[in-house]
Amino acid sequence: TFRMARPKGHYGTGRKEGHLRATAPTYPTTKPDATKLWRSTEDALKGIAWRDDSQIVQQVIRKLFCAEGQPSGAEILIKDLLLEA
Repeated sequence: TFRMARPKGHYGTGRKEGHLRATAPTYPTTKPDATKLWRSTEDALKGIAWRDDSQIVQQVIRKLFCAEGQPSGAEILIKDLLLEA
């Protein structure tokens, strides 16, 4: 899961400062796309979590906006399927 910070334009101003505008999108649909985020992470974990990314057999990628007060970043869960068999 990649969490992206919301742009300031998603929030109101004046009396409505800090409140999400009704027109603010639910999901981040701008660049970078989720697969590009994942590919860079996949490459960065080569030699740390796996020898080669060909060992990856399943992946679920999400791109979300951060909740209020939550930092942006990535949450990665890696499971060894051989241990679960």
